Amino acid sequence: MRRTMALTLAGALCAAPANADFCELTWDTPCPVFQGATSGSTTVVLTICACDALTPTVDFGWIVSGALPAGVTVFPNSGLVTIPAGGCVDIPLTVTCPAGLIGQNVPITVDVSNITAQTQTQCTGSVKPVRRWIVQAASSVVGISAPSGVGVVSEHDVQLVVSNIGSSGKDGVRIDLTGMGAIEPVEPFILVSPLAPGASQVVTTRVRVVPSAADATEGAGGPPRFGDLLLAWDDDGTGLPPVVNSSVKFRVTTACPTDLNGDGITNGADITQILNAFGQICP
Repeated sequence: MRRTMALTLAGALCAAPANADFCELTWDTPCPVFQGATSGSTTVVLTICACDALTPTVDFGWIVSGALPAGVTVFPNSGLVTIPAGGCVDIPLTVTCPAGLIGQNVPITVDVSNITAQTQTQCTGSVKPVRRWIVQAASSVVGISAPSGVGVVSEHDVQLVVSNIGSSGKDGVRIDLTGMGAIEPVEPFILVSPLAPGASQVVTTRVRVVPSAADATEGAGGPPRFGDLLLAWDDDGTGLPPVVNSSVKFRVTTACPTDLNGDGITNGADITQILNAFGQICP
């Protein structure tokens, strides 16, 4: 049965009519299974954008499709949503993953139907049950507002939360970084010092937005581009080459003069930034 959900608009992130509807689902989301537990859970984010819109609003239906491995559940597994033309929504989905799948990549596929235009699209993401470490960003989808123009390169700080959920605490962890799509890391890896069991640490790394030839014609307010920062580490303690256990999804939009904090949306946070700086003497 389909469920109607109350969703928060992610911002007018698509340019209108020239671009087809699309969806994105977060990849390699770590699913922590603590010592002694038979399963764990995590949240993945389904993003649906109404880019190909000839009406003020667009009705979408979505459903998790295909067979999931035994013990894996997704809630909710279907829904209906209305999106303003040129806008996107983020839909959180809770995934339960059994301990028997530790270290395995569990794919999740979602079929999205544009009810208004009678068109369909599909997107695939995944979760990965982990036992010793969790490395993830504070937000499931990180928004970046980058300068437009061909060849324009920008770098941005990204904060990652590293948590020890099952390591002895004697060893640290090396996190290897690889970029996909619009994102590439500035440094190839991060070294994290030993953490006590149950402890977490925030580390900062930098990513570079890969220029797009379309930046020259789309300009500010153009459709978003997506990219991923893949995070690989030794989660089983064998010392073998690390495998990708997590990833961070990025939504890159072209810079808007009023988006002062660079999160892709002009809202109260930008006004707060102005008020906090009010009265300061600029050099």
